[in-house]
Amino acid sequence: MTDRRWDPNYLTSRVPFTIEGREFDLLLMCKEADMEVHIFLVESEEEATYLIDSGFQREATSLRRGSVGYQNENISEVDSQMQSVGSQKRQEFYQIFLSWWNTVEMES
Repeated sequence: MTDRRWDPNYLTSRVPFTIEGREFDLLLMCKEADMEVHIFLVESEEEATYLIDSGFQREATSLRRGSVGYQNENISEVDSQMQSVGSQKRQEFYQIFLSWWNTVEMES
């Protein structure tokens, strides 16, 4: 989505979910050859986080935060800025993502 990194030709998924009354839209993309997981988490049009994790080590190699615009329920635009991968928002991001991940694992 940012810098033309999002490519639907890779393994992708999109799922809405709610945690503790907060609603999220989660988009995942996996580049198996590069061992990269791209995670795009949107809480509202003003709260979007895009993270790239090489090898799913819970260590971001790239982190962007910003806003999104929707058209016909699809994200049509992204306005984001690079942020420090060591930021507090990254930790919150992983807590939310892993809460969702654990819920999905328990359903399997």
